[in-house]
Amino acid sequence: MREIHRNSGVPSFDPRQACRVLVVLALAVGAGCGEPTQLQDLPTPVMMWTQARNLCGKSVAIDANRNVWLDHGCEDGGPNFARAGTATEAQASDIAAKLAVLPAASPTITSCSGRMDEFAIIGGSSPKTTAACSTSAVYDDVTALPAAFQPAATAFKALE
Repeated sequence: MREIHRNSGVPSFDPRQACRVLVVLALAVGAGCGEPTQLQDLPTPVMMWTQARNLCGKSVAIDANRNVWLDHGCEDGGPNFARAGTATEAQASDIAAKLAVLPAASPTITSCSGRMDEFAIIGGSSPKTTAACSTSAVYDDVTALPAAFQPAATAFKALE
């Protein structure tokens, strides 16, 4: 971008080079400033654990590419995920196996007194949704879930 003139020792300004640098900077900054990632934006199948506590919730999701996504919020219109890393193939396979054996259940947030954990496989060839009431008002208290749901919750929690 700067060039020293042989005779003057003064740097010169090249507007073409400056424009190229500005375009690259704009693209780099713009890439990190997009819209929040919604559930429908994730490649399927998506495996997800959502902890609902009254009007608030926390979700951990793994998409088809093993990207890990996290969301936490209250009355904000559904998950706005932030990327949180990548699950190993072993972690993703372990969670899929644990989700596959969860019992079918469909309590409601009301029947759970505002404390419900939902486990889901969204999309793909074997979609599944099941849920359990939690006895804890705080997030991540795996021991507050029925025993059958604890292994899946523990595996998701390890991704955070």
